[in-house]
Amino acid sequence: MRRSLACLSALVFSACSTDAIREIENNESTTGPALAAQKLAFDGGCLSYVFGGKPLRDVMAAMPEAKSVPVKDTRSPTATEAWRIGSLNRVFVMQLPNGTACSASVMLGDPQRLHDAAVTLIQSRAAFTRGTVDTSERGDAEREAWCTAGPYPHVVVLYRRTTGTRDAFLANVFKAQGATFSACRPIT
Repeated sequence: MRRSLACLSALVFSACSTDAIREIENNESTTGPALAAQKLAFDGGCLSYVFGGKPLRDVMAAMPEAKSVPVKDTRSPTATEAWRIGSLNRVFVMQLPNGTACSASVMLGDPQRLHDAAVTLIQSRAAFTRGTVDTSERGDAEREAWCTAGPYPHVVVLYRRTTGTRDAFLANVFKAQGATFSACRPIT
């Protein structure tokens, strides 16, 4: 446990081994807060923005736990604006370039439990169908698309870390600009 606490403080400097990070994540006292922070960022931030139609800046301004931060803090190459959810965990909501998409990330937590919670959250918003599932470009996460039916579907792409030290959970949420979106083909 002492090693885990030292690692938790060193996370800011990325000085932890993968085993030490897993020890922190598998601790129930870490997973509960990670799920709560994910709900704020993913459901309260991104899903509210994409389904509600209000500007993301307004959605985040109404969330007392969210503080605007420099985009570079997120380490995202595509974010144009960013907010951090008040937590020891690195939890971000990010505006993506075209102004109609949002990304939410949670650094620590059990990746499978964060994924499962996200699926429950999207199903509470609309009838989503699981689309394509593959491996991320970096090979360190499973990428899974979920889509609503009809033209211009709502799309949620979930990333669940499978190896390494990338964020445990990442989601991109947007409304497709075209009548079809290739990742929305249901798995048969």
